Amino acid sequence: TPVLMVPGYNGTPASVGTLAARLRSEGRRVVVVDLPDRGTGDLRASALALGAAVDRTGAARVDLVGFSAGGLVVRLLLADPARALRARRVVLLGTPNHGTELAGVAAALDPSLCATSVCQLAPGSSLLAGLNRGDETPSGPQFFSIWTALDRTVTPPATAVLDGAANSSAC
Repeated sequence: TPVLMVPGYNGTPASVGTLAARLRSEGRRVVVVDLPDRGTGDLRASALALGAAVDRTGAARVDLVGFSAGGLVVRLLLADPARALRARRVVLLGTPNHGTELAGVAAALDPSLCATSVCQLAPGSSLLAGLNRGDETPSGPQFFSIWTALDRTVTPPATAVLDGAANSSAC
């Protein structure tokens, strides 16, 4: 089962390179998804890019790992029930599932100066409201959300809690 890794805001394949290398050393097939605009544009466009990467694997099932905003890209992809059935496991690492106050402050100061995804990461954004309406973990994959209480970007860190997931906070 291939593992598709999705970097976060302004991320590159190198930003998840250490974890990808570790998984490869254990014999896993790893695909690091290169998001359009390095994940700073519309997160829905990033989800389309992730969907294309999943399709290119040719695999019936995949494991998905999303780092920070990359986790929201994963969740947007899985909002499509057919896509959710192709996922076996979903691991979200420091994902602002319910927004981050840092993005909220930036969006409140002047939304026209923010990258599209920054406004989408603000608590209460229309993207997050739609994503979190109803079941936060669609049928199909097992969901895991892991975060740290020391996070200074995803604030408050407990925004990573996802209903229906195995949630875990590391120091």
